[in-house]
Amino acid sequence: MKIPFPTGPRALVTDSFHRYLERTYKLGVAMSMADLGGAYNLNAPVTSDKGRFVARVYRPWVTRPRLRAFQHLRHQLKAQRLPIILSLPKADGRMVAAFDHRVLELEPFVPNSGAVESWERYEKAFSLLGRLTVLCPGRSQP
Repeated sequence: MKIPFPTGPRALVTDSFHRYLERTYKLGVAMSMADLGGAYNLNAPVTSDKGRFVARVYRPWVTRPRLRAFQHLRHQLKAQRLPIILSLPKADGRMVAAFDHRVLELEPFVPNSGAVESWERYEKAFSLLGRLTVLCPGRSQP
C-alpha cells in the first residue's frame, strides 16, 4: 500500500516571518522578499545588523528530531575538519526554531557561484567526497 507523502507547499517569505526572525534571533533584519531557490525548502536571504544569513524553512514532513539529527551530523562532519556550515542558535540558545508549523534554522550566508570552474576546485571537491565516504562506515563502495 502506497502512503501519500505529505509534501505541503513551500513556505513563503512574509512580513510576519520577517518579524519572527527578528524576535527569535534578536537581529535587526533588513530582509528582501527573495527566495534563493531549493526544490524542497524555502531558502531566504537575511541581511541583519549581525551579518548575512540564510533562513532555511523546511517542508512540513521535517520534524524537530529530524532537524536535530541533521544538525548533529553536520557537527560531527565539522569535527572531522570538513567545510561544513553550522546553524546559529536562537536567542534562547536552542538550535531549532519553528514558524507556521514548520521547523527552520538560520545559517551564515556563504556566496557561491555554483560553478566548479577549474581542475583545482574539482580535485578539492572530490577529495572532500572521498573523506565523506571514509567517515560513513557501512556504506558500500563503488
